[in-house]
Amino acid sequence: MSLPAELLQAVSALGGGKITLVVGAGCSLEAPTSIPLAGTCSQQSHDRLVADGVIEKGDCPMPWNLSCLADTVFAKRGGQQRLLVEQLSQHYALKAASPNEGHLLTAALLREGVIASVVTLNFDLALSTAIGQLGVGDVVGIIDGPDELLNQKTINLYYLHRNANAADPETWILRTEALKTEWKGKWEAVIAARVLATPIVVFAGLGSPADVLIESSKLIQNAIPNGSKAYQIDPGDPNKSEFFKALALDAASFVQMTWCDFMEALSQRLVV
Repeated sequence: MSLPAELLQAVSALGGGKITLVVGAGCSLEAPTSIPLAGTCSQQSHDRLVADGVIEKGDCPMPWNLSCLADTVFAKRGGQQRLLVEQLSQHYALKAASPNEGHLLTAALLREGVIASVVTLNFDLALSTAIGQLGVGDVVGIIDGPDELLNQKTINLYYLHRNANAADPETWILRTEALKTEWKGKWEAVIAARVLATPIVVFAGLGSPADVLIESSKLIQNAIPNGSKAYQIDPGDPNKSEFFKALALDAASFVQMTWCDFMEALSQRLVV
């Protein structure tokens, strides 16, 4: 599938900086990153937590929904989510995630100034590693959370929900209630005024739905200024995508393509 003309024009526009990327778990699914989607991680973590006696079978009505599981653990363990975060940290290579071709091309396009910013909903560090491997950290700022906004550069990678580097597991944004506090108090102003102030916003690889992921996508979509164009990149069927429904995009704004193929197509247009 070819990319829409507006995307091709944006990636090749003189001066660059016309595109913002919002990426999710689907971007870390492809090898060699190979981290399962949020739904799989949630179900597997749920089963291990039940086996460990942390929660009981039936406590979580939707064990495949990471936000539902986080709410359950939070309620059962005295207002703490640490045991769930430990499951995610210990069983999936979040810190040592190997970047795939899409991550590496993203780092290159950030360095070229073609992509203005990336907002990631993931906890793994594949994008940070890609930036390091290409040696472009002098140009691209890595913002692990809202407390680091003072370290912004002209071009940045933002971890909206924190990441595996967070010292306190309670700061991971897994629950929608936590997201509301973070968004209104810390993220909203900078995301709306600076990050999304580009003509094109691309949602890529959002993966399997969880309440906090859908809510994050909706908050970002609502903050996109009038006149900007949004696209969703996903290899699946748009009619079966909860994110596509939540974003309320028109059919022409859905590009059925994998993460790596999409980044390859963007990069090839820039090369031309």
